[in-house]
Amino acid sequence: MAKKATQQTSTAGGELFKAEKVCYVDGAGNSVPAGTPGARREVVYSRNWYVRLKGPDGTWKKHPLSPDKAVAQKMAVQLREQVEKKRHGLVDPAEETMTSPLGEWLDAFTKNLRLEGGTEKYVSQTRREVVRVAWFCRYGSLKGYDLRAPDADTRAAHLLASVTLAEITVDKLDAFLASKESGPSPTTKNRYRRAVVGLANYLVGKRKLTHNPFAPVTRAKGKKVRERRALLPADLQKLLDAARVRPVAAARASAAARWGDRAKPADLSPEYRARLERDGRQRALVYLTAALTGLRYGTLGQVTVSEVRLVPGHEAWDIPGEKLKSGRHYRAALRSDLAAALRAWVEQEGKGRGDRVFDLPASSIVKELRKDLRAAGIPYRDERGRVFDFHALRKCCATYLRRASVDPAVAMKVLDHGDIRLTMQVYTDAEALDDRAAVEALPKFG
Repeated sequence: MAKKATQQTSTAGGELFKAEKVCYVDGAGNSVPAGTPGARREVVYSRNWYVRLKGPDGTWKKHPLSPDKAVAQKMAVQLREQVEKKRHGLVDPAEETMTSPLGEWLDAFTKNLRLEGGTEKYVSQTRREVVRVAWFCRYGSLKGYDLRAPDADTRAAHLLASVTLAEITVDKLDAFLASKESGPSPTTKNRYRRAVVGLANYLVGKRKLTHNPFAPVTRAKGKKVRERRALLPADLQKLLDAARVRPVAAARASAAARWGDRAKPADLSPEYRARLERDGRQRALVYLTAALTGLRYGTLGQVTVSEVRLVPGHEAWDIPGEKLKSGRHYRAALRSDLAAALRAWVEQEGKGRGDRVFDLPASSIVKELRKDLRAAGIPYRDERGRVFDFHALRKCCATYLRRASVDPAVAMKVLDHGDIRLTMQVYTDAEALDDRAAVEALPKFG
């Protein structure tokens, strides 16, 4: 009983306690089923404190609080006051929203995002961002919350059941956005701000709040952490050529370093050489496809043969929205020479309609791109600090369309943009545009 007594304490808000769970462990301390020979019974207490209160409807309910006893005591007092106000009909709807568990409002908000057409990736990301903000506001840092941890979902569920909107203040959110824990990029920081502000806007629209309490939160400003550039067509051709031959060349160089004069080109077995040539051919084709379509790496890794019309004269993409960041169904023309290259690839690989066009592991091509750039004599980061990563191939597509004087509305369709400013400003590399013809077209004066 002495051990149990340390897990209880009285407060003005009610008696706090820690939930008990009985488990059985063997001699090595491993959890085993009840009744296992030699197993001993142990009582494990929850990380959080709890309080049991009688609600307005007369039922008793267990409320999770904070792991910190002092914080839990204050929360228990607030909960008790809230319950008493509800019982006497004195709770303002907005006050009730601010003091209710965040989880129920976040569930409603994410459900609404799906109804509005948000992709599952966007909805999940928004939810994670709100959870991370809530964790920081509760504990003062993100220490202890790891998305990769096996119990991450359980911890998030406990947090959402106990934390309230009232705990996410403007000052705390400003502190989070100013910290390194919200990321180095202003874009990333503002994504967290947008998630919380969006949740509050939803509640205002549903008449749960009278105003958005997070509107004053400062927007992050500053220079982009990663500024991308486009390659000129001649440099892109160098990259494609290097990607095709580098796997075999690298294997030969590795053999020469290992065996010296004993290494010969013929030492590569036919099967190994064929696999290397296939890797180089696929990588070059992926780069080319990304540069001529603007499709993202994630989309290219999911597209199936049935979603690419390769019939001569009718070449086009027909990709469902769940495979694109925008969530919109993508229908766009496909260049005839690129279609011919893709058709040859599909035939050589013997792919069926349900097979993916490209066999892309999670990140291998992204890592190999730097090596291909080095082999082509192209710096990853130029003298102005701009980088060329895989997503920069999308910038190549936008820039080439602009160089060809393609109608902005058409370019916007090809790139699957919902805002023309993205097409004309963010994804166009002004440095790669040819301004010679423009200045020569200016009036001549004597």
